[in-house]
Amino acid sequence: MTTEIPTPTGSNARTPPPIPVMPRQLRAPGDILQEEYTPFTRPLTLWSVAEGTLKYPAQILHELHHGQTRRVIVLQLLLGILCLAAYGVTVGTFSLGDQLWLAPAKITVGVLLAALICLPSLFVFSCLAGADSEPGKILGALTGLITVASLLLLAFGPVSWIFSQSTESIVFMGAMNLVFWFIALAYGMQYIRKSMLLLNGRYGNHLVVWSIIFIVVSLQMTTTLRPILGTSDRALQPEKKFFLTHWGDQLDEASRAPRKR
Repeated sequence: MTTEIPTPTGSNARTPPPIPVMPRQLRAPGDILQEEYTPFTRPLTLWSVAEGTLKYPAQILHELHHGQTRRVIVLQLLLGILCLAAYGVTVGTFSLGDQLWLAPAKITVGVLLAALICLPSLFVFSCLAGADSEPGKILGALTGLITVASLLLLAFGPVSWIFSQSTESIVFMGAMNLVFWFIALAYGMQYIRKSMLLLNGRYGNHLVVWSIIFIVVSLQMTTTLRPILGTSDRALQPEKKFFLTHWGDQLDEASRAPRKR
């Protein structure tokens, strides 16, 4: 004969304790991204893609991977071109004249050329990292990097403009804009990192190597397309130079220039 244990009812009933939720800061970044990896509910426009890329990158990446891949790429690329050109205008106000259109053109073309040059290596390195490396997904990750970086540069535009109107030091202006570019790239690389985490669950040291390559190529573009700051009788300089050599020459020239009293 078995005895049944009565189940408490009414006020004597006890509810099971709630399952503790791990704090967000203690959870793996990949787990958080997977939770946020949901369809983007708003229509894809320039404004919504700009806001979504900054605030909800996992949702934009979901659309890139599973939804409107071509539209996301086109809108991100268009955003990058517009923001880079607008930032270039603020750089061009340092010298005025032809630089008002040459600086925006060179900055925009330089970033897009650097991205195009590094696109094949990004595809190869992402394959080595074990990602689901379809061409559209990799291109979309790269256009996302350009979008994030260009939006940040646009935000730095007023700072660039105020210093272009208050200083004549080309060395200072060059150093300041390089700092802006490094900051913008750092956040842009985070977008690439999130894309790779969603594609294969990890980032991989291969893409760290690619990030260094992209930074070096983009810096060389600033010398290849010179002058971006300052003026010259030619839109492009025929002399070939490594960017570190060019920077050294500029510092040497600035140190020899007579100071105004």
